Amino acid sequence: IMGESGSGKTTLLNILAALDRPTGGEVLLNGSPLSSIGERQMAAFRRENLGFVFQDFNLLDTFSIKDNILLPLVLSRKQYPEMNRRLTPIAKRLGISDIYAGSKAGLAQRYLKSQGVPPEQALFVGDTLHDWEVAQEAGCPCVLLAQGHQSRARLETAGVPVLESLTQVPAFLRDLQA
Repeated sequence: IMGESGSGKTTLLNILAALDRPTGGEVLLNGSPLSSIGERQMAAFRRENLGFVFQDFNLLDTFSIKDNILLPLVLSRKQYPEMNRRLTPIAKRLGISDIYAGSKAGLAQRYLKSQGVPPEQALFVGDTLHDWEVAQEAGCPCVLLAQGHQSRARLETAGVPVLESLTQVPAFLRDLQA
């Protein structure tokens, strides 16, 4: 689908996927209007028959890449061996077998290695205690941002600096070098 910004491409796709309702007209699914199909049935249809690639990925940041990929199968109550049986050939075909298999810390370590940066010279910036745990596992110093989903008080339990926003990171780095 091609068109200028604001021409309705995303709206059309969201309506076709039953994520949004049309303001006029009707969308049919196997001859039945989508408006007559219950939300549970629609969710099952989307899960079993549609695939989505969102512009902003919509990944769950506390999940590994593999867990994000497997989530629709978990929601479909598939057994773990079945999930792996489905995932392995797809990951291989997409060339992501080495990526999805690793932890976030492993990915961070591989990225730093590819850039020639020792982990202790990197700064891991996150906004959850999980990010702090990933930084520890990767061997990187960490600062946390209080603008995420977890409270400042909770973040402070990690014992690392907690900044109000990303805009404070440059000043934090300058203070470290002083």
